[in-house]
Amino acid sequence: MSATVPDVDPLDPRIRFGLYLRLAPRMAQEIAATHELMLRQFGQTRAGMYMPHATIGFFRSSVPWEAIADAVTPVLHGRPAFIVQNHGPMHHGNSVVLDIHHDDDRQPNPELLALHDDAHRAIAPLIPVERDRFDWTGEGFHAHVTLAQTIRPPWLRDEILAFARNLEPIGPRRFLADHVHLYVVRSEDWGSADWSDTLTWDLLASWRLEAPR
Repeated sequence: MSATVPDVDPLDPRIRFGLYLRLAPRMAQEIAATHELMLRQFGQTRAGMYMPHATIGFFRSSVPWEAIADAVTPVLHGRPAFIVQNHGPMHHGNSVVLDIHHDDDRQPNPELLALHDDAHRAIAPLIPVERDRFDWTGEGFHAHVTLAQTIRPPWLRDEILAFARNLEPIGPRRFLADHVHLYVVRSEDWGSADWSDTLTWDLLASWRLEAPR
């Protein structure tokens, strides 16, 4: 782990924290290219404001980020890397995403779910009881990689899904999940409909999972 942002005030209302699964390089490359295409073809900006990732947790906390990292480290130390399956584009609310929630048998990926659940238990005591629509609670988890987020205008959702399916395959069908990242994410106004227009982020810590057993 290494600090890249020496001054992160967790009481700053602009601040959120993201615990993300880093994508394998080829997957990340194709996701970044798809975000650019969604911008140029449909004017969709939100997904491309983030780094390519799969969310494990997104939350507020009043403790220093180092305390969050300390809570997560035991969960990740010695944990084996695992294979993630990419089942292609699907709707996810008013977004279009890649489904990486399931294994080859279309059952929830047990390693990915275990990572999510273990991380949630470690971080939950550091998250305020009062939460808003952006806060991760650990409930209703469905692992995904976002292609177009909170589509504007929403009537484009079905067209963008069909467009994404015609791009298939987007990234490899299987990739190794072997890195987890902690980010600080900022928006000038999370309550605004245009919260993503001022989005910035910095990488705070990185963990590499063990070679698969």
